[in-house]
Amino acid sequence: MTRCVYQKSQCRASHDNSIVFPPLYPALIRLLAPFVADNYVLASLIISNLACLIAFILLFKLIPREFGEDMLATRTLILLAAFRHLIF
Repeated sequence: MTRCVYQKSQCRASHDNSIVFPPLYPALIRLLAPFVADNYVLASLIISNLACLIAFILLFKLIPREFGEDMLATRTLILLAAFRHLIF
């Protein structure tokens, strides 16, 4: 998908105006791809894992502030990391 959004020469329909403002995730993939040998899958995995790590850090800081328990933050992150699919 990111190749079609940012490199219109590789897509069949070069006049596709269905995407007015591309989201940030494909833009970050496009920016990171040259640094990982134009591997879009690897670039997307790196960005996704960094976003997950940032979300875990922010959640770890938020839970003690809201609930006042440090152990609750640790248990929450362990369960969230082990059973991520239960959110959806």
